[in-house]
Amino acid sequence: MRSMGYPLFIKITTLFGLIHSIFPTLFLALVIGLFSINQFVDFLKVQLNLSKLSVVLATVIFLLPNIIFFNANCDGSECIAYPLFIITLHLLLKSAFNKSEKSAVWYIISSVILILVRTQFLFLYVVSFLLVLYLVWQSASKKRSAIYLGSLLIISFLSISLLDRTYHLIVNHHFRQTEYTGSQLIVPALFNAKPGDTILFKDPIQKGLFDSVMTALKKNETYNFKFTKEYSEYTVVRYNHLYNLIQHRLVENYLGNIWIKKGLKLVDPDYWDFVEKTTTPMAIVLIKAHPVDYGKLYLCVLKSAMGDWTFLVPFIIIFIFSIIAFIAYRNKLSIFFLVSSILMFTNVALVSAIEEALTRYLFYTYFALISVVSIALLKQFESKSE
Repeated sequence: MRSMGYPLFIKITTLFGLIHSIFPTLFLALVIGLFSINQFVDFLKVQLNLSKLSVVLATVIFLLPNIIFFNANCDGSECIAYPLFIITLHLLLKSAFNKSEKSAVWYIISSVILILVRTQFLFLYVVSFLLVLYLVWQSASKKRSAIYLGSLLIISFLSISLLDRTYHLIVNHHFRQTEYTGSQLIVPALFNAKPGDTILFKDPIQKGLFDSVMTALKKNETYNFKFTKEYSEYTVVRYNHLYNLIQHRLVENYLGNIWIKKGLKLVDPDYWDFVEKTTTPMAIVLIKAHPVDYGKLYLCVLKSAMGDWTFLVPFIIIFIFSIIAFIAYRNKLSIFFLVSSILMFTNVALVSAIEEALTRYLFYTYFALISVVSIALLKQFESKSE
């Protein structure tokens, strides 16, 4: 059920099981993290002509996830995903700043590795596409650049599936892609479902799963609690509270019990194929049945992930400002602003579609945006002081 990146990193750092400890994995991840932050801040120092105070500020900001968030250095994929994100962002900006196709190649390779560690980083392909357009626009040989970079982008996208499938063939003896989207996508669909939707399903397993979830939700106080006014933040609170209940204790337990009654084991890779083939069609049917409700929930989660109106409005202003600044100046700071804003929005937009908007999914792009805003404000303050 997991993509190849982090399990493979564990195997390598524990010498394929010879070391019975997670310590080497976490230690190496921390070393890579500190090195990547140091290199990235040095790069920003040169490219943006940062003062010593700005260098210290940027370093502290990028170190904060390791200090205040357990997820950034725990024994989960975040411990290596965060350093890889810093490296990927470094290469992305290097390519954009210097209009370098060579750096773009290394950025695309780095993004493939990052996506194989955490699939949520598929949102990088939005930025990758925009980078290719920018480099082609800036190139003297536009046709050659378009063919070269476009082909590379397509190959990289296809290689993710091929590498993941090959990994599962070697480790799990199944040439299959990691399948975990269905059990996530079905949660918001079931959250918005109505008891009468049982008629939408002909398959007995799907019908049984739906009826089982609806029966359980009828007994849940949070699900049935009614507010005098339907504020979006209350909807998100209910959704977040019920998310793990629906996904793990209801959907996966129900399907797991069916699988076990067949005399099969949950460690069998075919089990996750079964989960995916059951949940994904159900989610699509329910979303089609209630598109407006699904859209409202998605927007509520998206708004909440952006910090509600308190932080959403400033972000919109920053996003618009970054576009205007890029068009007006096209300097390196405006590029950093625009890239960070796009990364922030695309990450939140993807996560909100299938998951709770938890800090562990969003902190990567939060701190990238905080860093560029802080650098810009400090530079402005310093220039006025001079």
